[in-house]
Parts: sequence; structure tokens; C-alpha cells
Amino acid sequence: MRTRVLAESGLCIALTWLLGMIVFWKMPQGGSIHAAHMVPLLVLALRRGPRVGFLAGGVYGLLHFLLGAKYSLHPLSIGLDYLFAYAAMGLAGYAGSGRVQALWWSFLAMLARFCLSVISGAVVFGSYAPAGMNPWWYSLTYNATVIPPDILINLIVLAVVYTPVMKLKK
Repeated sequence: MRTRVLAESGLCIALTWLLGMIVFWKMPQGGSIHAAHMVPLLVLALRRGPRVGFLAGGVYGLLHFLLGAKYSLHPLSIGLDYLFAYAAMGLAGYAGSGRVQALWWSFLAMLARFCLSVISGAVVFGSYAPAGMNPWWYSLTYNATVIPPDILINLIVLAVVYTPVMKLKK
């Protein structure tokens, strides 16, 4: 990788970490609504492509697991909730040119994160479901309280910053 891409990746990972510290709502067993914390990773993927986006997202996910609050040490949860969920932000790198495509692919990237969290919740955290409740329904409803609002916040901020950020020199 070129030095510029590496530096930009590091800055985006750091900015994602800092924005992740601004929490609007926190669920008791993990999951939060943050201040547009996925936007730096999405912008990186949009500017540098899916390979850089997947790698930076995976690095952020690893750091988030190692340095953040841990709600599970189950290997499947570590992979699904941290590594793969944040690496999925690289999907935004498949967008062509233009704001509409960027927002669409960014939505798909964050939807992939939601799906991975639902799978993790059903498989790893299904035991927290109330007696008689389907663990898949429990995971879907639990994750739906935090991830869709988070997606909306990120898409609104991305729509606002897209044009000026994409005009920056690559």
C-alpha cells in the first residue's frame, strides 16, 4: 500500500474510534447508537475501494474488541460482532461514482453488519431470550433497537459530507 493510503486508513480508524466514544443510547447486553462512527470507514471504502475498506474495517473491529467493552468472548461472537461486522464496511467500496450509489452501497454495508449481529445474537446470545421466545426473533428485535437508528444517522451524515470529502485529492 502506498504511504498516503496507509495514513488515511489510520486516520479513518482513529476517527471511527473517537466518534464511537460518543454514545447516544446503550443497550444492557451490548449495542449502542453512536455519533456517525461508521462514516470514516465508509468514506475510506468509497475513496480507496473495497480491499482497503475491508482491511481497515477488520482492523477497527479487532481494536474495538481488544480495547472496548467485551460482551462475549465466544469465538463466533468475536468474528461476527467485531471482525466481520466492521470489515463489511468495505462493501461501500463497490459503489461507482455518485452520491446515490455511495449511499446505497453504504446502506448495504451497514445492513450486512446488522445481519451479522443478528446471527451472532441468535447463536451466541440466544440464551438471554425470555423463556419460550425464539432466539432469532429475540436477536432481531434486540439488534433492531440500535442498528437501524445508527444506520440512519450514518447515512444522513454521509449524505452531507459526501461531496466535499470526495473532492479531496486522492
